[in-house]
Amino acid sequence: MARSRTSKPKSTPLPRLVPEPTAKARDRAVSKAKARAASIVPRRLIPRVTVLTAIGAPVLMVALVVLATNPDYGPLGGIPAVLVFILALVVVMIVGQSGWLLALAVPSGIVLLLLGGMAFKTEVMAHRGVPTDVVVTGVHGSKGKNGKIGWTCDLRRADGRPLPHAKLADSGCWGSGQLGRTESVLVDPAGWVPPESADGSGSVSWTELAAVGGAAGLFVLSIALSGRRALRLAV
Repeated sequence: MARSRTSKPKSTPLPRLVPEPTAKARDRAVSKAKARAASIVPRRLIPRVTVLTAIGAPVLMVALVVLATNPDYGPLGGIPAVLVFILALVVVMIVGQSGWLLALAVPSGIVLLLLGGMAFKTEVMAHRGVPTDVVVTGVHGSKGKNGKIGWTCDLRRADGRPLPHAKLADSGCWGSGQLGRTESVLVDPAGWVPPESADGSGSVSWTELAAVGGAAGLFVLSIALSGRRALRLAV
């Protein structure tokens, strides 16, 4: 009697398990997708925009605040300097898309705007300021937001010669008691920087130079890192 052959049931292969991406990998993929979708600057233009902003913005800012040290060109230099600063921040936000890079660019840019012009004025007076006797012909007081009264003195040279920007403010003008008095101030012979009190004259300190240089360096670094980050996310 022939044995009946029974066929063994074929085993069904188990589906291949693909490991799910970790939460960190998913977040990285999502951030890259968002960066590519939100990027306004094409990838090929990112290096050009970054280099142009990193070099041009701080140079223009310093040049414009130096221009603003002359009272005749104050708004002409000060307002464009602030606009260039804002434009550089926009580039950091659009290209870098990072809050910490923006947090690095904002304070460093503000320090560069404030100290750049002050350092220039101090150096001008330290190298070419001439002690000059002037007569206080008028004193004006105005109350500031902090409640303190700020004074401005109108000046006239004691020798009768013309005096550009014939006003003195800050610590050099302290009140109505100066009216009619003869004071000694530093005068810029070129007439670029307004007169300053001779008591507060001096060269820029190493601390101020370090602050200006450090602010410029951090500002450039924030722009450069934003471009680097944009190139890495755009891969």
